[in-house]
Amino acid sequence: MPARSIDEIGNIDSLTIQRARDAFILTDFDARISGFDLGGLAPAFPWHIEENRILSSKGKRVSAGSSGLDALLGGGLGCGYVTDFYGARSTGKSQLCFQLALNNSVAGNNTLFIDTLGSFRPERITQMAEAKNLDPEKLLQMIFVMRCLTLDQQLQVPGKVAEFLKNGGASLLIIDDISNNFLPSKVDVTNIQVRSLFARHIHEISYLAMEKTLSIAITNGVRAKPGIEGSKEVREAFSQVTSKAIAERIKLESRGRFIVAIRADGRMNSFTITESGISD
Repeated sequence: MPARSIDEIGNIDSLTIQRARDAFILTDFDARISGFDLGGLAPAFPWHIEENRILSSKGKRVSAGSSGLDALLGGGLGCGYVTDFYGARSTGKSQLCFQLALNNSVAGNNTLFIDTLGSFRPERITQMAEAKNLDPEKLLQMIFVMRCLTLDQQLQVPGKVAEFLKNGGASLLIIDDISNNFLPSKVDVTNIQVRSLFARHIHEISYLAMEKTLSIAITNGVRAKPGIEGSKEVREAFSQVTSKAIAERIKLESRGRFIVAIRADGRMNSFTITESGISD
């Protein structure tokens, strides 16, 4: 079937939202980031956190597919704030995003999936759905994908999401991966400028979560930082921003056939990835 652009939801420049089943028809444009106004980017993050848990409006939680991971999240992915899943490659970050999107569809809700890596795979969600005797065609109709592969595109995301919510609606926003387009190796600005842009982006995404009572899941990678006596310390990318700005951060580590999820307070639980998706 031919790809269908969701024109009624809007199109900013060449950044287009599509249904998940049509996500292989891509759009892109060159990044032009010179001339950005970097003034007023102090990270005044709009929330109050108590005991590392945000105080926000209550909403329905989205299951991550594993009872252990759901318990770690307080009953599933929370509403009204951002949950950050970070880790090295092959720690299940994208698989977890697919599972959240699928489970949100099963609950009858729309998901907006922002793909910055080019890694969204509707056939994987189809496999997960069919393994549980679900109708993938019906469920994919409730997942909308925006692929943005440049910094210019990603900086448009908050406005594009707000427009989508106004015209179409969704209860879950997923960004996989939040920092990829901000990496210094991909843009021609200073590290300070990039960090300021990233801080503003996180601020805008977080405000959307609160204002729209939206569940938001983001993924992030890790980077090696020089440590003591030549050693290297592995930290989350832009950890100087995320550690202060994100309400809920979960580190993912691969340990044999299990993925271990670790909260900032040290509590942890494990899950596996199978043909049918995330499970205990």
